[in-house]
Amino acid sequence: MRVLLVLLLVAFAFALDSTFFSTRPENDPTYSELVEGLPEEENGAIILRSFQGSYTSTGGYLSTIYFCVQPDNTVHGSYDEVGLIQGQVLYKTDGTATMSGDFYEAGTSDCETGTFEIELTTWGFTGSYKCKGGGKSFKWEEVRTSNVRPSNEQCAILSTEDLDIEGVWEDDADLPISICTTSGKATASYTIAPSPSYWGNALSNGYFEGTSYLGGRVLGGTWYETQGRTYNFRAGAMLMFLRENGDLGIFKWTGLNGGEGVTAIDPTQILDESKHRVQKFRFYMGDIANENDCAVNDGNKGFVLLNLHDDDEDYYYFVGSDWFNSQYVAVYDVVGAEYLNPPVSGAASLSIVVSVLLLCLSLFV
Repeated sequence: MRVLLVLLLVAFAFALDSTFFSTRPENDPTYSELVEGLPEEENGAIILRSFQGSYTSTGGYLSTIYFCVQPDNTVHGSYDEVGLIQGQVLYKTDGTATMSGDFYEAGTSDCETGTFEIELTTWGFTGSYKCKGGGKSFKWEEVRTSNVRPSNEQCAILSTEDLDIEGVWEDDADLPISICTTSGKATASYTIAPSPSYWGNALSNGYFEGTSYLGGRVLGGTWYETQGRTYNFRAGAMLMFLRENGDLGIFKWTGLNGGEGVTAIDPTQILDESKHRVQKFRFYMGDIANENDCAVNDGNKGFVLLNLHDDDEDYYYFVGSDWFNSQYVAVYDVVGAEYLNPPVSGAASLSIVVSVLLLCLSLFV
């Protein structure tokens, strides 16, 4: 009886630890190509190697990273409703798998875009990223929470058509945004219906200014909004991107660092629709009739920056004082915070689980 109980407990430990391992199904579109000509013992290692799935995100937002691996081993991903990932997976003959590529984030800062390189582990991935604004690399480690393929929307899969975002779009409320891209720069003017807790129900006029990436399929920068002739105004980070289904997707956050349009992102806004939103413009209406349409609301930028209130020496605006203060450095605003608590590996976690269970068993002896 005692032996049976031990076997059951050990089996339970393995079941618990299974969340640290990923599986690559044999019907994966690229599986046969990957294993062709390899020794049999290496085939099993490759079966386990897929970045696809969901991961923790410990870089400040405590939300989720999504990876979708395509048949050609390119990867589309998104994280924390703030950034996009474009990568390429390399499967090596020794059974290891690496991914390298670029990331693009909402806002204007030293780390709005950069490069990364990571390696798959039994518990998730480990590697580093480098911001465009600095030459130093920073550690990037996350734990896999699911190996189920996320939805195309969660991964923010980009359109592969020879298209860009420039033009006039309308949302479901027939409210327009006019977008212009020229020589790597982007501007836009738009009208928006705020959420009920965001200045009541009155429409607001907005202006966007930023940078164009990936041939105009991704735009990142700062937005400025005002409501009528009142002093209701805000600003913050925005990322616009062309989804594979033809929709214009938007990640939007509220917050500035200083008075020059550099953005700061307050992670406590993740569930506050009045300050953070994921938006869609589903209807492409055609080319810009007049380039001035994109600059209709450009006066918002000067108005907002000129009228920022006197701050309490930390220079963060429109963000929660419980998160930002004079001692805090925003992870996605200034190059860098390293992650100080790497996850426990699958083997180590299994050892811990078994030890605890055996200890509990000894209490019954």
